[in-house]
Amino acid sequence: TWYAESKYTFTPRLYLAVRVEHNDYPFISPRGTDRWIASPSVFSDVEAGAGYRLTSATLLKLSVRADRWNPNANPAAPQANGHAIAGQISRTFDWL
Repeated sequence: TWYAESKYTFTPRLYLAVRVEHNDYPFISPRGTDRWIASPSVFSDVEAGAGYRLTSATLLKLSVRADRWNPNANPAAPQANGHAIAGQISRTFDWL
């Protein structure tokens, strides 16, 4: 497994970030009561995001992510490629 990411801050309020990731790990599934079968799960993904600081305590973020899975002979292993879009508003505060 490895990943690389980069972030660039344009202004104190605005940044962009990108991450690329690759995974190659064994997907292990039970077969019967005394056997386990491992098959390689290989996938790559990329994520790009932007953040904008609305105030000193409020951050607005938006990201887009896509992944690609190599075919796996084990039907129980993850197979589908996918994508996601996410938004987040973060706010800092003090209890006292």
